[in-house]
Amino acid sequence: MLTISKLDVPGWGVRRIVQTAREVDSLPNGKIVSLERQTFWYARDQHQTRAVFRGRVVTGTGHYRGAHAALTGGGPGRDGKAAWLVTLRLS
Repeated sequence: MLTISKLDVPGWGVRRIVQTAREVDSLPNGKIVSLERQTFWYARDQHQTRAVFRGRVVTGTGHYRGAHAALTGGGPGRDGKAAWLVTLRLS
């Protein structure tokens, strides 16, 4: 994590966490490195969440060496578990 902030709301609990991250993802035949803004929204029950990712791929290794792409993604979660979808648009 490069930065992180949290918004607590009285009578709600955690409402939102926003973080910027440098992320390294291992894929078949190499890795991609991205810079992302990740926003996590929490429901009032504090069990349901929604994540929104925005960012860009800045480099890669192996098959992905020199890769550049826009990154979007996210999705729902529950009780600390999620299967987020991330989409890369090569530039």
